[in-house]
Amino acid sequence: MGRAQRHALGRRYAVLPPGVLTAGECMIDVTLIVQTSALAMEELVRHLGREPSRGSRKGGEVGAGRVRRATIWQLTLHAPTGVHMGLDGINDALSVLGLDFAARLGAIPDPGAEVVLQIVQSVEDDPLDEHTSNFYFSQDTVRWLATAGADVTITQYLYPDEDGTTSPRERASEARERQN
Repeated sequence: MGRAQRHALGRRYAVLPPGVLTAGECMIDVTLIVQTSALAMEELVRHLGREPSRGSRKGGEVGAGRVRRATIWQLTLHAPTGVHMGLDGINDALSVLGLDFAARLGAIPDPGAEVVLQIVQSVEDDPLDEHTSNFYFSQDTVRWLATAGADVTITQYLYPDEDGTTSPRERASEARERQN
């Protein structure tokens, strides 16, 4: 498969038909996370040139008398309206941040700093359909992640149907049988 074909495949479901992903069927949360034990939040924000969506300060109380040992900076990423987060949304969100920002992430002055793109998907409908089960990373996204020195984690929560009698795989098989 050539580059143009792969690109067309990745873009095919970028703008979803109305009603494909309604509330409660599929949710994808994408967060860029930086964890450093050497920098305070203010130093990290100054280095990155950007405030986090949320974060935790090193030295802050965690609970039960424990103290946080690292600064955690988190930025929630958003896809443009009508764009599937798992297909083109992640690509678009990282592109908006820019390669310069990725370079600043990759140059955090703490050799032990961790940069992670965390993807959490919750699917309550058919997790095997083409609209909800795919993730697509363009070459530019892979370059962005490499420049940032970022790891990627993908966590998927697949929920059975309402009465709990059918597994997602069984529902997918049944749907394919109905189409034939």
